[in-house]
Amino acid sequence: MQKSVVSVLLTCGGAERFPFASDTKYKALLPLNGRPVVDYVAEALCNSKIEKVFVIQCREAELEKNLRNRNKITYIFCDKGYPSLADSLYCAIRGLLDYYGEDNLHSKYIMFVPCDIPAVNPKDFDALISQITDNDTDFYTAFIERKLLRVFLPKRRFRSMYFRDIGGHFSQQGINVVNGRLFSFDGDKDGFKNIAVYGHDKQKLSGLSEIINDFRNSRHTIFSLLVFISGFLIKRLIRKGGIGLTLRLACGWLSGKLTQPLMQQALYRSLNIKVGLIKSRSVAFSADIDKPADFGDVERLMQQFNLPASSA
Repeated sequence: MQKSVVSVLLTCGGAERFPFASDTKYKALLPLNGRPVVDYVAEALCNSKIEKVFVIQCREAELEKNLRNRNKITYIFCDKGYPSLADSLYCAIRGLLDYYGEDNLHSKYIMFVPCDIPAVNPKDFDALISQITDNDTDFYTAFIERKLLRVFLPKRRFRSMYFRDIGGHFSQQGINVVNGRLFSFDGDKDGFKNIAVYGHDKQKLSGLSEIINDFRNSRHTIFSLLVFISGFLIKRLIRKGGIGLTLRLACGWLSGKLTQPLMQQALYRSLNIKVGLIKSRSVAFSADIDKPADFGDVERLMQQFNLPASSA
């Protein structure tokens, strides 16, 4: 039986790059045609096949006052000041474990969604959900053909990987889906339960906070994916005795002969995680808002795809 999918909407990012909105502290609340950008994403999620939407927010953001009252939404607070992405994810997992309990959460997939992609629509999310069919996969990530991004977002630069077996350059998008069975409570210290993350063989994983934050901080640099593969993935492969696999991965990357199975094998060997790739056709997932000029891209996409720029 296919697992149900719940979503985590991440909203703790700051708006310091947007001087025109000096009174707005959080990116989620940046205005777009009379609505905060997060409201478009929340609406699309609530109208999709997602079972439930968990909004992760800093308490002072008070998003419940800015989003429409929808039955699918539950709010989880992250009380740490200026939380990093890893902090937000930790708050999210703790909130989900508290809400569902371990056994129930283990029967679900969790889709992590950024708050700054307001051009999305419900069918975009439904198309991804339809591809989440293997309950044994630990982690799904969305990829889109680079040629689609060049057509609809020609002024943006996206890192990409060439996969020989599917014949094209593909760019990763910001939508990731994680099997709920990877998360559990781990002991109790001073009345506070710790959280543990487990790999495919049910052994604990460590160092994830550093990986998440480092990759997040370099996500817009042209060499970030190369840095991740060479600086982290390959090092872990070598430490685990996978020298032959390391050479195959490096040669495949440099010669244009990389394949999905080879990348999945390397990720499994190095991280102990079974990874699945979701082929996306939604340009909107790549149209995140990181600088003021990005609003123009979003509004053009809304017009091209006949999406309402505002609604009552």
